[in-house]
Amino acid sequence: MKIFKAKIKYIACAAAVVLSFALSGCGFGVITELKSQDDSGWVFDLYFTVDVSLENTLNDSASYSEVHNKQWTLADWLCDYFDAAGKIYGFTYEFSGINAKRDPHVYEFEITVPATADESLTDGLILKGNAEVTANNGFIRTVSVVRDDRYNFFITDFENSYRKYVSAGEVAEDSKTLMEILLFGVQTDSVKLAGITEAFPELPIDEYTQTILTEFWLASSRMNVAYAEKVATSDRKYAYYIFEKEMGDGAGEVEYDYFIANPTGWYLIAIAAGGIAVVAVYLYARYANNKKRKPPKPTTKDLYPYDPFDGYGDPFA
Repeated sequence: MKIFKAKIKYIACAAAVVLSFALSGCGFGVITELKSQDDSGWVFDLYFTVDVSLENTLNDSASYSEVHNKQWTLADWLCDYFDAAGKIYGFTYEFSGINAKRDPHVYEFEITVPATADESLTDGLILKGNAEVTANNGFIRTVSVVRDDRYNFFITDFENSYRKYVSAGEVAEDSKTLMEILLFGVQTDSVKLAGITEAFPELPIDEYTQTILTEFWLASSRMNVAYAEKVATSDRKYAYYIFEKEMGDGAGEVEYDYFIANPTGWYLIAIAAGGIAVVAVYLYARYANNKKRKPPKPTTKDLYPYDPFDGYGDPFA
């Protein structure tokens, strides 16, 4: 289902989008949407944008990559990041390419996180929250939900990793988080990746708080959602609710209401309707039975079984 046909569809993976937090300033933004989720895991599309000026600065000042035998490019590093993090955490990715038709350029990924992936990642993808019935008119219940923001897990991870980064703290090579891999890189027998600031020395990492994070959430168009914008789908049954924030806003929550039928009210109506139907059937059966038993209209002979003058003469003759 496509939206914003005149624009690029921005979809992101919560597992993948973490890397974009380091790309800071007003030249970078990310929007996320969960593509599918079931017992087998999650699938996210990832489309994130980089202003051409920022992209040129990063690529022109990039370090030499021994893996690629050339200077790093942002596309190469992003693919290598996903590859390295995926091997460690158990997810896979596909890179669809760069849409360079307009400024900003868009890097397009799809990330698949199976339910068997690293527990710290799958736990982070599960959005926790509370639901409470706030209104009940006998037939319809209003359920108010407060849930985690899609980015909470990754913002917390990045903030913790960034504190280690600025303090030159030590990070265990064999147990790096997704954000520690992003900032510090990783060097193992099977995985080798330079940290993002090592690959791109001109990256203004200290401005990461300005990164725009946006979540696209597809749900019923009839819900009452606190959102920045709402885009209906072509059939009008569903809508994309768009939540936007800066990374510096920190972990947050999403609030919305939805409506469900109250079975009690409908049960009472059903019972009443059933009772009326039973009474109606009973009355009709009684009427039909009585009609069947009603004796025929008596004849004159029935009313007068003998002739009072039979065998007698007319007394007035």
